[in-house]
Amino acid sequence: MSEPGARRRGGPWLRLALGLATLGVVLWLGRRHLGEVWRLREAALPLLAAMLVVYLATRYLNSEVVRVALLRLGHPIGRFEAYLLTLLVTYTNLLVPRAGLGTPAVYLKRRHGVRFADFTALLMPMVVLQTLGIGLLGTAVQLVMARWSPDGFRLEVCLAFAGLAAASAAAVWVPLPIPRRRGGRLGEFLRILDAAWRRLGRGGRTVGLLFALQVGALLLRGWRLQLAFLSLGEEVGFWRVLVASLLGDVMMILAITPSGLGLREAAIAYGAGILGTSPGLAVTAAIVDRIVWTLAVVAVAQVAIWRLFRRTEVQPDRRPSSAGPR
Repeated sequence: MSEPGARRRGGPWLRLALGLATLGVVLWLGRRHLGEVWRLREAALPLLAAMLVVYLATRYLNSEVVRVALLRLGHPIGRFEAYLLTLLVTYTNLLVPRAGLGTPAVYLKRRHGVRFADFTALLMPMVVLQTLGIGLLGTAVQLVMARWSPDGFRLEVCLAFAGLAAASAAAVWVPLPIPRRRGGRLGEFLRILDAAWRRLGRGGRTVGLLFALQVGALLLRGWRLQLAFLSLGEEVGFWRVLVASLLGDVMMILAITPSGLGLREAAIAYGAGILGTSPGLAVTAAIVDRIVWTLAVVAVAQVAIWRLFRRTEVQPDRRPSSAGPR
């Protein structure tokens, strides 16, 4: 019995080691694209400040996703409280990849009586709606580029976005073949996902609002990356930057490095042809973006930790009804 427990306790450190190894490989492969990193010192401070504001606005939309979903499940929390929680997720992921969800899970259990199973089930629909937004936005922008800016169109990128959108849409609207008994990890995943959709109200106004918030956050991230290019004196069209940013968002979801470090930058460098810039400049803009939001998270997370955990009383376990608030 102790051996499985030991493996679980060592899981975060194993992910961290694997993530750092992956980061090392990415840096080695991309070393030839780091020639323009010296331009970081030329970044315009007013535009960096604007990026900071856009980042904080993006986190607000992300926090609204969490707040609205919890409200639907019968666990109302305040807007400011949800905002601080989302910042803590990012802050923890800076240290250990995929470990940030444990902090809000423990907090919500202690302060609001949200069961770990409820919180875990909540995450799956959120990721599906985010990937749906990435796929639909990426496909739409690439199709527009095919007509009006052929030099920014990449067939393989368009097909990848379209495939992601189709798979995500199927997870939302297509009935899942759920095994009644066992079925392994896939069966368990499908059962949890189906239960979460039923509680959120599949196809209802809540899902539509959550999807709109996710799309808004994606657009703001693209704008923030465009500001990073502008801070370096490079003018790049918003829709081109948005495609590169969406590629980076895909890597952030799949990444095993801390907060997608290196992998998001590699995805943006891959989109340099769409951007009409050099891979080196694309990497530099991505680094500017990461520096700005990392500093913001590290600073604000200290306030979040103090505000959220200064009280330690434990709330009783509340099991919300399946319908939730209307």
